[in-house]
Amino acid sequence: MRKRITAIASILAVAMMIGPRVWGADPQQPIPLGTVITQQNWQQYSQYMGEPLKHMFMSTSPVSGWPSRAQAIVGPTLHYPLPKAYWDATEKYAKQVQLVKVPNGSYTLKGYVAGLPFPDLKADDPLAGYKLVYDVYFQHTPAIQVNNQIQVIDIDHYGNEADLLALVVTFQWLHNTDAGYPMNVANTDVYLSGEAEQLAPEQIKYITAVNFTWDDPDRLPESYVFLPSLRRALRLSSNARCAPFQGQDFANDDITPVPLPPTWFKAQFLGKQKLLSFIFKPDEKTRELSKDRGNWDKDKGNYIPKASVFGASWQLRDTYVLAMQRLPQYTHGYCYADRRHYLDAEQAEALGWCNWDQNDKFYRDMVVFAMPEKYKNSDGWYVWGNVWAHDGCDYQTDHCSQLLPAIGGNYMNQDTPPQFQNRTLYGTPGGLQQIMR
Repeated sequence: MRKRITAIASILAVAMMIGPRVWGADPQQPIPLGTVITQQNWQQYSQYMGEPLKHMFMSTSPVSGWPSRAQAIVGPTLHYPLPKAYWDATEKYAKQVQLVKVPNGSYTLKGYVAGLPFPDLKADDPLAGYKLVYDVYFQHTPAIQVNNQIQVIDIDHYGNEADLLALVVTFQWLHNTDAGYPMNVANTDVYLSGEAEQLAPEQIKYITAVNFTWDDPDRLPESYVFLPSLRRALRLSSNARCAPFQGQDFANDDITPVPLPPTWFKAQFLGKQKLLSFIFKPDEKTRELSKDRGNWDKDKGNYIPKASVFGASWQLRDTYVLAMQRLPQYTHGYCYADRRHYLDAEQAEALGWCNWDQNDKFYRDMVVFAMPEKYKNSDGWYVWGNVWAHDGCDYQTDHCSQLLPAIGGNYMNQDTPPQFQNRTLYGTPGGLQQIMR
């Protein structure tokens, strides 16, 4: 029934979309500025919520539910431009990018150099879903991005919390447009690498995972983990996309912008909607306030930024909704039958995601609290990501993994301290062997 309703909604959404670059006239009227949404009145505004936020409000569990005292105050929708160099590359190279069908029935990419692969999406294009996948796959990413001492809070069914601190270091190796870095690092076919190292508590210190996304979207991703008890790094199976990521309530396929490899999936564009998302004000005072756990509302589970501290920070963002399902020949043993990605139309970044298991039961989700970060000495552009803060819950085990802002510093590109700029140490399997030295 849910899939039938979704299909009807998709047809109606497409029918309303007209013109290039703009998905179409939106019949929804904005929520008045200053509107306060609570557990008591949220249903009046449910049409402006993606499935992850809806399920948080609908949940009767104190672990995965919306905190009873929390408020969402609606503010103005603001503009967060991406870098001019990224758009210059888009204008220069996008015309040569093509989708190419692969033997399994999905699509890969040909002719990509840099920038946004498909800036001129059209509503009547039957391949719009696949084009959106690659706009997200090759979304703008800083050449270097570091989040030191991220606050991770794991919450079990009884509301017990386990606190962790983690270091996350991400490198873009190919297709870079940021000033001061080569477009392509020589002698590599890695597009992105991401390392996550546990810093505390002591019993899990040094457990580290490094993941690689390849320049070739048709290539299986690779993941390695360093286990301090063995003092060695192990390569994980490329098929272990459903394995929990470092014991969290999300899987390896949940930590990348789209599940990998994308050529194993069918992609459908389900329309553009105005949906509520929380966006922190991009100033230093707000950044510091967000790191204090006392500035977040909670009962036993989910953490929500306090309205009394952060004001009207919920925005109605133009949001693309993308559905992805594994092709039939790859579904055996896979954890998800259906995935929904909620993508900011301006940034091509995730505002949230959710999925259903193979029995069509709602499974896991993530609600993102984004912090736009303005590059220093730049032309006024921003980047954000779900590394800043998010609520991620497993609704079947009633567990949640919350991420709050890093207390040890957030860095991009030339602002990154020298010790974190070592690509061999933080971006290769060999670097894992140096962790305890």
